[in-house]
Amino acid sequence: MVAADPAVTAAVLTADDTPAVMAVAEQFGATDPSTGAHATVGLDGTTWGTRVSLQLSRVQGPLTCRPVAVPRAGEQRTVTTWSVPAGGYGAEDGTVRTTGGAALRPGDIDHFEVRVRDGGALLVAVPAHHA
Repeated sequence: MVAADPAVTAAVLTADDTPAVMAVAEQFGATDPSTGAHATVGLDGTTWGTRVSLQLSRVQGPLTCRPVAVPRAGEQRTVTTWSVPAGGYGAEDGTVRTTGGAALRPGDIDHFEVRVRDGGALLVAVPAHHA
């Protein structure tokens, strides 16, 4: 069972290394009870698909991670990749923030999975729709 956060209709995400701010149309979150990993995913529809923002916390390294957009039908799409160093993220709040995109419309995405790149272990799954 996954604990899901309530969805909101507007949110702002600030990146760690840049003053850039990204507004998102919808935001969804979940915590995996087995791994303890917590993820919040923001979605913003575009003409080319969906701009995706991700915040991930409570993950220990060393790992290389990738969020995957899982559509209602069709092929899964990797959104981006990043590394978790052995000592964790090092940010004050222990959260990594990243952005990417998927060639899928927001309504075509069922959920996101944050997976370890090698071996594909699931860290957390986040529904991309209102319950």
